[in-house]
Order: sequence, then C-alpha cells, then structure tokens
Amino acid sequence: MARQNLLEVMRRNIQKYRILAFVFCLFLLPVLPIYAQEDDEADSKRHPHIDSALAFSPDYMPVERAKLSELMITPLVFNPIDTSVVHIHRYDPMLSTENMYQNLGIFGQAHNAIKFDYDHEIGFSYITLPYPLYFKRQSDLCFYDLKTSYTKLAYTYGIPTENTVNAIHAQKLNGATFVFNIDGRANEGYYTHQSIANVVGDFLVHYEIPSGIYGFRASYIYNRFRLQENAGLLNSDDFRENVSTQLAGYNLNLYNATSKINAHDVLFQQYVNILTPSKSNASETKHWGTLVHTFQFKALKSIYFDHDLDSLYYDNTFYYSADTTNDSIHYYSVINSLQWSTFRPYQRESTKKYMIHAAGGIRHEYVESFPKGRLNVTNRYFGNTFTLFANLYSRLFSVVDIQASLAYSFADYNKNDAIAKIKADFYIKRESRHYLGLQADFFRVAPDYVYSYYNGNNYQWDTSWSKQNILKLSAYWNYGRYRASFNYFMLDKYMVLGEDYFPQLIEKPVSLIQLNVFAPFRYKGFGFDFNGSLQYSDNVNIQVPVFAGKLAVFYVFHFFSEKMRLQIGTDLAYNTAYYACGYFPVLRQFYCQHSEKTGNYLYFDAYLNMRIKRVGFFFRFGHPLAGVMGYNYFTTPRYPAQGRSYSIGINWVFYD
Repeated sequence: MARQNLLEVMRRNIQKYRILAFVFCLFLLPVLPIYAQEDDEADSKRHPHIDSALAFSPDYMPVERAKLSELMITPLVFNPIDTSVVHIHRYDPMLSTENMYQNLGIFGQAHNAIKFDYDHEIGFSYITLPYPLYFKRQSDLCFYDLKTSYTKLAYTYGIPTENTVNAIHAQKLNGATFVFNIDGRANEGYYTHQSIANVVGDFLVHYEIPSGIYGFRASYIYNRFRLQENAGLLNSDDFRENVSTQLAGYNLNLYNATSKINAHDVLFQQYVNILTPSKSNASETKHWGTLVHTFQFKALKSIYFDHDLDSLYYDNTFYYSADTTNDSIHYYSVINSLQWSTFRPYQRESTKKYMIHAAGGIRHEYVESFPKGRLNVTNRYFGNTFTLFANLYSRLFSVVDIQASLAYSFADYNKNDAIAKIKADFYIKRESRHYLGLQADFFRVAPDYVYSYYNGNNYQWDTSWSKQNILKLSAYWNYGRYRASFNYFMLDKYMVLGEDYFPQLIEKPVSLIQLNVFAPFRYKGFGFDFNGSLQYSDNVNIQVPVFAGKLAVFYVFHFFSEKMRLQIGTDLAYNTAYYACGYFPVLRQFYCQHSEKTGNYLYFDAYLNMRIKRVGFFFRFGHPLAGVMGYNYFTTPRYPAQGRSYSIGINWVFYD
C-alpha cells in the first residue's frame, strides 16, 4: 500500500510539472521574483534537530563561514554551511550551476570564464594562471563561526579512473579558531596524454587574547599541479565526423608535454585594538581604532617541459634547443602593509542603523623573478611597488550601505597603477537581503608581466605596453539568493594573447554589455536553479556567446520522518556558437582565435542524491547523450568535452 501511495504521488508530481520542466530545459523560463522560495540553508535547518546537551556528532549544528581579505579590514559576512541534499553530487566546482567555464575536457585542467568579467588585485602580477576554480589564494580562505568543531570528509570515484578527496576541519580550541583544508584530484582522462594529479592544501589559525587588545591570523596555502598537456586534437573535424570508435585513436598535437606548478602562500597578520572601558557599562569596551600589520610571502614555480619536439606545432622557432624545451617561470614576492582601521578585525557585519568606518594604509611589495637555470638573461625582474590604499564603509538611515576603496601604486613596473571602486546598496528588507544596488569599478593597471617580458625556448619578447584602462558599471537586484545584474564594460588598451601566441594590444576601445540572472526556486520538494547570461561585444578579439546558461531541475523526497532525503535531478548547460578562446599550454594561457566555433550544443547530466542524517551519497551519470546529437561537444577548440561518465561519491559531516 505504501509503495502504491508513493508511486501515485510521483505520478501526480510528474504530470503537474512536466510542461514546466520542458520549458526549463529549453531555457525559455521567464525568471520572475518568486517569494515562496526555500533556500538550501533553510532546508538544512528545517529537517535535522539537535538536543540541548549537544549530543555526540549530532545530525546538524549551526556552522557559518565568511570569506577573508588578505589586505583590507572589512566586516565579515557569514553564510550557513549547506547541509541539504541538493548539491551533494557537485563534487567539482565546475559542476556548480553558478560556474560557467570553457574547459579542456576533464576536471582539474585549465578553464576560462564564458561569462566575461574583470578584476585585478593591488600590486604586481606576473601571470594569471588559468585555474581560478582550483588554484587557491588567500582571498579564498574562510573564517568559521563554530559551537564546537566541524569536519567534512568526501570521496568520489569516477569512470574512467577519476578520484577526488576533500577534507575540511574547523575547530575552536582555547579561544583560537583552526581551519584545515585539503583537496586532491587525480584523473586519467579520456584521451591520450590528458591526466592530472593536483593537490591543494591550506591551514589557518586566528586567536585574540581575552582582553581583545591583541590578535593575529596565520595562514598557509600550498598549490601543487601536475598536468599532461596534449594541446588538443590535431584535427577537430575527425572527431566531429567520428572517424574513430576508440578515443585513444585520435591524433593529438603533443604526446610528451607536461606542466608542473608549485606555489606557496604564507600570511601573518597581527593587530592591536585601542580599547577603553565604556562609560555607560563598565563590562563593555569602546573601540577607538585598530593598528594592523600584514606580512605575506608568495612563491611560484611553473615549468613546461617537452621532448622530441614537433617542429610544426612549435612553428620551427628554437632559441635554445630543437630537441627539448624546459620553459620556466619562477618568482617570489615579499609584502608588508601597515594600516589604521576603525573596523574591528574579524567581527560580523554590524546591524546598526547608522555608522561610518574607514581604513587606510601603505603596502610595500618586493618581487624577484627569473627563469630557472638562466640567471644571466635580461628579463630577470627586481622591483619594488609602494601602494597607498583606503577603504570606506558607511550606513545611512538603516537602508543605504555605501562601500568605496581606492589604491594608487608608484615605483617600478606598477608605477601609476590605480584602482577605484564604489558601490551603494539600497535595502528594501535587510532581513531577507532584498536590495537594489549600483557599482562602478575603474582599473588603470599594467598588464601581467608575462605580456611585457618573456624568454622561452620557442617564444620571446621584450616590449613595453601602455596602461590598461577598464571601466565596469553595474546595476543589480538581489533577493535572498535571487540575483539579476546589468553590466557595462569599457576596455581601453586591453591586452590579449593573439592567434600567433604573441601578446596583442587592442588599440580601439571595446564595449561589452551583459545581463545576468540567477534564480534558485524552491517549492516543497520541487526546485530548480537557473543561471543565464546575455552578452554582446563590439570587438572580434573579445568573443562572448550571445547566450550562455545552466539549469538544474530536481525533486526531493523525504522518508522516515525526514531523516532520509532522496533527490533526483538533471543538470543542463547550453551556449550559442562563438569563437571561444583556444588554449596554448606552453604559456598556460588562453588566446584569441577566429577559425573554429564552439557551442550550440545541449549538455545533459542526470544524478541521484541521498542523505541519511549526516551522511550523503550520490550517483552521477555525466553526458549520457554523447554522440546521440552528434559529436560537436567542444567548449574549447580542439578539446572535446567529457563523453559518457559515471561517478559515485560519499561525504560525511561531523560536529564533535
């Protein structure tokens, strides 16, 4: 009888939503403000319960975390850890509905954003590596608000051989907060010479003495990447025409090339709070400001190696050797900053109706770079960059939040660099994070150093470029997790890598407009997440698809007094055809190309998730329609996307 009732419920729900689901799959959903949403965090809190005695490893305990900045002292915006069943199968950040990237066919390899954006950190930048979802920086670290401790262990096995391991542990001990993370990825790949073996680990500790006068934060990040570089298929049309039934049978551009990347990032931040007893309450203190010193050391070594060189691929250009290439980028930087802030470090965002806070200081960065083993070459760089910076945060009439920041650099390569940002949020209802906003960002910055000076086995240049000028204007609306934004970019003297793999300056100013929508709808057991973007660029060297979108549609069943949750769903992705950037492994950079279009292909995944109390399981069937609608599934030219794949995984959460 119970089985018949369950089948009847499923039948009624399928009939009820089948037309709607079909429209979603075609990306014709009119995204409207829907105020009946239940977000994943609310679902996490609604079902599990804990007793007042905090039983050993309970089903759920409130844990929140907030992103940190390595330089600016800003209020922390905490968000609850997601313990719902909805995202269990997204073991790789590339699977997230919010992330839209072109990639090289497997997780862990280089990738490039399909939705255009621009940002630049203060100071010197040697090279921007194409691994934004995997390569961790200090700004990616999180600070945890804990009752006792939080631990998450996760493992995924995929076919063909793919293994991912993730472990997180956060604990409060004697007033100090400790956070450990480790991510390991190994993937054999589908094609010849495609495998990866990456490890990223980090550690953070924060402590403030009981009086609150002195505190410090220490953190360390290690990024280790081992990548085989096959440079894609020799002929993409062979794959589109399915000339070989064996994936290993396709000819590749490279069979021996590898990339090795090792990066270390150490940060120590200490601060002194100026506190006096409050006149109205002797048990409270008044904060008069904070003096902050931050030290950071960063080192990166990136080696590209190949032997038995294919002279056709390398364009017959050999400065050192025609048999092997061992190109290296090696640099380190030492950063010290001193600032005064009226923000109190590591504090939550204030709920006051009126406030004004400011911070400002000076930052010094020393950088030394040189190719390994070539200490006498002319492109060794020694430089000092001094940067003045300031930050402002104010709240007016309880409804308007204004944030502004300014940085100006002088001396050496980054002389006269300037970054200015300002945003204003107008709150309709602060409790539900419902607000409208305006933002303007301006960058006047030198291009990455690799665009000015490079000395490799096959490619060399020594050129001075003018400053890039980038303006971004945004208007946006936010309601809970619903977001919509309209962006305008003006790019003047913008640097790209050209089709010949050499730096290219776009002399004519480029205009790019963009409309983005993210809508996570929940109603009882049914839900969908929609992420869509409309874009237009008026320059052929800045290529974007007119439309790009991802959609997740799912239904969640609850069993055994809601102690077990079962989710079935699909993930879809589509973008219109465009000249997507190609990938050049020698420099580990994406480049402009106008010979091969990608896109106009619907990607479809199916999955089954289950959570029993603190333990989650999933089974994912990736790209089951591979070959059914043809073999045009490329997101990056010459690199076919994953074919059919199967993956299973488990994650386990502890609160003890």
